[in-house]
Amino acid sequence: MKICPQCARSYPDSEIFCADDGAKLGSSGAPATRVTTLMADDDGAATPRASGVDCPVCGGKAQPGELICNYCGTHLAPDSAEGAPGSAAARPTPETFVPASERSPSRGFQTPPVDEAAGEEAGRGIRGILGLIAAALVALVAGGWFALYLSHKNPPAPIAEASPAPSPAAASSPFAVLAKTMPIQVAGDRAATLQRDPKDLAKVFADNNAGLSDVYRHALDSSPGVGDGMILRLHVMPDGSVSGGSIRISTAPNPSLDAEVVKLTNGWKFAPATGAGVNADYPVVFASKDADVAGIEAELKTKLASLGPDEAPEYALSPATMPSPTEAVGSPAAAPSIGETTVGP
Repeated sequence: MKICPQCARSYPDSEIFCADDGAKLGSSGAPATRVTTLMADDDGAATPRASGVDCPVCGGKAQPGELICNYCGTHLAPDSAEGAPGSAAARPTPETFVPASERSPSRGFQTPPVDEAAGEEAGRGIRGILGLIAAALVALVAGGWFALYLSHKNPPAPIAEASPAPSPAAASSPFAVLAKTMPIQVAGDRAATLQRDPKDLAKVFADNNAGLSDVYRHALDSSPGVGDGMILRLHVMPDGSVSGGSIRISTAPNPSLDAEVVKLTNGWKFAPATGAGVNADYPVVFASKDADVAGIEAELKTKLASLGPDEAPEYALSPATMPSPTEAVGSPAAAPSIGETTVGP
């Protein structure tokens, strides 16, 4: 048996709380009968109720009129009439008191339900944004890698440097050049020859070289593949004009080519100088390719060595205007010791 520590009423061992004051029952060996709390009738008389009440928490059976479950201490709901506002059963009494520590968790604070659908929708939105950012980063990295791959696979072509123009001797088309091993010779009055700088004479040839190459190119139309070496003599007057020209000797006599060369060079212009006119001998080589130059030049050099001082020129444009014998190469006045000047290639 159990005894209420406040009102000393006895209850069976199966009950835990006092039905009168809600106090937790203590154990005792004294027998006692069940004491229940009865609801008063309208006239104030306490009569037992017709039927029992089921505890909504533990399902235990309570006697009619009891306000507290003797098994778990839960407050029992009264009838509708008894629970109406102003009724004695609706007013709180010590019998309805249940300590907070003894109350059922089912009567505690309930958190509001969570809207799981809204949370899932928000999660999907965040995942979508993160996915777009990741895709953009992947595309950026892939683009940079592809550009780097292309730059290594197809490097930019180096800028071609302008190659120097080939010299006439190295050209593939027909050309005219001065011999490399034979100098330009100047003969005449000593004072006049000193004023004719061989470098200036070579420059006049270089300035008019294109015309000589054209003349040789036209000559090849009638004589294909023919090369020629010649000693071109020009009589240069003090005012720089040419009064006459001739071909002293050539390796391949060609009257047509000789005539065109003398005619063209008769129009060359030199720098003015004081004194008398001079003879300028140019060793010229005409060739179609550079490999032929050395052979033609060697042959010309051999023929010149065998040429006599008084030998008539191979071709002369205006014999009447040619220098007097005292100005000719090989005469005492034309000796190198007194008036002949030479220049290398």
